Amino acid sequence: MSNLNCGKLIATERIKLPVYTNATRPAGSIGELIYNDDEGTVQIYNGVEWQAAAKTNFEIFGGSVTSAAGYTIHTFLGVDTMQVTGSGPVEYLIVGGGGGGGMDMGGGGGGGGVVSGSTTLQEGTYQIQVGGGGAGAPAGNSNGQPASHQFTIGAANGGDSQFNGLIAKGGGAGGSSYFGYTPESAGANGGCGGGASGYSDGGFRSGGAGESGQGKNGGRGGPQYYSGGGGGTEDKGIDSTGQPNGG
Repeated sequence: MSNLNCGKLIATERIKLPVYTNATRPAGSIGELIYNDDEGTVQIYNGVEWQAAAKTNFEIFGGSVTSAAGYTIHTFLGVDTMQVTGSGPVEYLIVGGGGGGGMDMGGGGGGGGVVSGSTTLQEGTYQIQVGGGGAGAPAGNSNGQPASHQFTIGAANGGDSQFNGLIAKGGGAGGSSYFGYTPESAGANGGCGGGASGYSDGGFRSGGAGESGQGKNGGRGGPQYYSGGGGGTEDKGIDSTGQPNGG
């Protein structure tokens, strides 16, 4: 490596800086300049870390942008990226996909788990994943389901949603059909638990467990022909023997 020592450097066209990524950046000496290809910006080493060489206004790009009550809201509905320039505080709300409902006196699907809070974002690109809703159990004689007992295809959990290292779990599937058959009659665990099927042997079946801090349990099913409701963010699913409402 060569060193150039001078009181002032005047370039009439351009100066080429060494190009690095976040993974390949050197340890650095105070005052050194590089171009960071991951961040798309010139960075300077301040003696502790690499930072943007010029102060950048805090802005966020990506998603569907709306405004309400003085907030700028970026909404994401699938797999996407969010670009941040500068650094600043944000509030976030992450919701997992809801669980699918059961069939044959099946339980209700649980709601997606919810994670919310605030943090400070640094300049860079953030990966976002929004979980889809889980498939409901197909009716008899459709989509591969046998025409009559015993049924074999249950409902599916919702997909997880992720942002900045945080995960909101997908909702648990509702239980399906008779307790002794292949589709699980108890509700599945998830962000919010799925409700249990009401098609039992006369006993009760538990709803699925909700993820701690994200959602509540699904409702109990039974004693016979009364299914449980899917769990919600604030309340557990309604237990049988009532109408199978969600939480």
